[in-house]
Amino acid sequence: APILEQAIADGYMPTLARWLASGSHRLVDWDCGLPSQTSASQAGILYGRRYDVPAFRWYEKDRQRLLVSNWPQDAAEIEQRVATPFGLLRRDGSSLCNIIAGGAPRTAMTLSTMTSLTHSVRRRTTGYYLYFLNPYSFSRVFVLMVGEMVRELWERACQRLRDVRPRVSRGRTFPFLRAISTVLMRDLTAYLVVEDMFAAVPTIYCSFIGYDVVAHHAGPARPDALRVLRGLDRQLAALEQVGRGAPRPYQFVVLSDHGQSQGATFRQRYGRTLDQFIHEALRGEHAVYASAGQEDGWAYLSALVTEAVQSEGSGARTARRLLARRTEDGVVVFGPERERLQPSPGEVVVCASGNLGLIYLTDRPGRLTLEDLLVDYPGLVEALVTHDGIGFVLVRSQTHGPLVLGRAGMHALQDDRVEGVDPLAPFGSRAAEHLRYLDGFPHVGDLVVNSTVNPETGEVAAFEDLVGSHGGLGGMQTSPFMLFPATWPFAEREIVGPEAVHDLLRGWIESLQTTEAARPVNAAAVESSPEP
Repeated sequence: APILEQAIADGYMPTLARWLASGSHRLVDWDCGLPSQTSASQAGILYGRRYDVPAFRWYEKDRQRLLVSNWPQDAAEIEQRVATPFGLLRRDGSSLCNIIAGGAPRTAMTLSTMTSLTHSVRRRTTGYYLYFLNPYSFSRVFVLMVGEMVRELWERACQRLRDVRPRVSRGRTFPFLRAISTVLMRDLTAYLVVEDMFAAVPTIYCSFIGYDVVAHHAGPARPDALRVLRGLDRQLAALEQVGRGAPRPYQFVVLSDHGQSQGATFRQRYGRTLDQFIHEALRGEHAVYASAGQEDGWAYLSALVTEAVQSEGSGARTARRLLARRTEDGVVVFGPERERLQPSPGEVVVCASGNLGLIYLTDRPGRLTLEDLLVDYPGLVEALVTHDGIGFVLVRSQTHGPLVLGRAGMHALQDDRVEGVDPLAPFGSRAAEHLRYLDGFPHVGDLVVNSTVNPETGEVAAFEDLVGSHGGLGGMQTSPFMLFPATWPFAEREIVGPEAVHDLLRGWIESLQTTEAARPVNAAAVESSPEP
């Protein structure tokens, strides 16, 4: 929310500025809670349930399996677990470029549906071909992608020359990934939204991933990332214009499902990664496995290509043969990290999601208690609690329930009892509430660690190699926004958790549904429907 306000004030998003100035829309912030990342938030927004999605990647001891949210097989499993009869898109809705489909019968570039491509998904391939075979679309996107790659090389060089800190390596393949995310995926997603609008699809939920990808590597409040919002704003203006000629009225909600916090990484500050530090704390007696996930941009490119080659034409068959070496379980995989690796039995598994780390001691079944850890892994808890880069450690005590441990104090979540200095004080008034909820997940780590936060700047120390991160607590990462039509009813209260966003959206949809059903049917509308 603070970044959006900055972008509007600095002129990066004139369309949203106009909506707010005219009074057609209003802007509120909300608290996304833990974990502050897309798979959990989308599950909560689309289904009203995010239970047992403890991070972007996590390990399940009972099945000896690592799950990563943007692996299609795992995204499908996440959706099955959280699905309820109240999916926002279940009634002829459309899901575009998401992790979770929300019950939508029409999907495109949605990771949870990639492993079960149905006729409704294959129908999308026509839209892909129309988009790419249009000479104007193809040449325009190609030129813009080349320009975006040149821009990335220039901005990366400027960061180095000006010695901008904190900064991270933006990688050899990142210019291409940036062009894919900020140009191709943005334009294609908008194109499919237009297609759905002229088909009178009642509810469309889509994700534009470009800003998030760039902000991870450049910093969320820096001009490199804010400039990406200009392209998004232009797309919103175009969709607004299309809405005026669509066969049914459309209204727009613009939201983010999490924020981002900036800061030098844990490795940059302390010379080692979290898994390396844990290996040293265990005196090298246990092998440590650090999970590494694929960047979202590559995941959605994989989704696009996988769906695009599903038609029955000769061209699609040829493409499937050419891409056979990159195809795993029916999914065409792109990106530098193609291996789907799983930890070996007995390894200590460290799963990083921004500045949130989940630690699993896999040689023992079930979630270990503090008492178990002190006996069987002496020195580990103390090393984590006293490290300068760790803000707090969440662990379950057999006697006292969930405990949050800090360098100078302890917070017992069961009865909100604090001894010494409250380790949650720098993380906001709802930190205990969020951790209490996270602690109840069956597959949360034996230990949950969160990096330190600078209370004045909001900077955190990500356990991943990202200058802008999200997943845990601290800074702006738990402060997303929602912009919605001002005439829609809204009780003046704080919005806490994606489930609360779901309730709002569902209420608005049902209200619009009733209004729409009372109107005379427009005979000229395509696939007219009483849905909002």
